[in-house]
Amino acid sequence: MESWPVRSMTESTREMLEHASGEPEKPEQLFLDFSGVQIATASFLRESVFAFRDAIRRRRSNFYPVIANAESAVEDELKV
Repeated sequence: MESWPVRSMTESTREMLEHASGEPEKPEQLFLDFSGVQIATASFLRESVFAFRDAIRRRRSNFYPVIANAESAVEDELKV
């Protein structure tokens, strides 16, 4: 199982897609590590996490993004 740190919007999305370029043969979780992120705005999540999820879906990837180590404020923003 892999983990990928979340940073700035554009940098994160681009780096996450590059990191996920090698396709696993079987379905595999890809953890998006929010350690140290105390708050994330809706626009940040839309342009990074959700953009990454959508890109992965478009290519019918076997990666399944999972949010890991998120603070409650980040979790609340994801629910919106």
